Amino acid sequence: MNDEIPQVADPETGEIRILEDRCGTCVLNPDGKNADLRPGRLKQFVEDTRAADGHVVCHSTVPPAVPAGTPAAMCRGYVDAYGLPQAAQDAIRLGLGHLVEVPDPKATRA
Repeated sequence: MNDEIPQVADPETGEIRILEDRCGTCVLNPDGKNADLRPGRLKQFVEDTRAADGHVVCHSTVPPAVPAGTPAAMCRGYVDAYGLPQAAQDAIRLGLGHLVEVPDPKATRA
């Protein structure tokens, strides 16, 4: 199992990628049309991520959903609900990074 967290930022270009819209199966979709998680998993997942001032990588931007080498992006649903992580805010404020909204690669594949 590969436990490496896909990178959503490119230190050379300063791009901090975020999905332009919430993907169709976002676990944070308020419409309820989201991926199934076991009971309590979403609550724990959000609590753990917020406690670490982390971010969520959108599952639509990582293998096996997309081919290897596809750039990963932050989950739009998570950022909309809880904001950008402090590291991203700091990078933007310091002029070291900038947000780049990317389309859902699963929705744009032919």
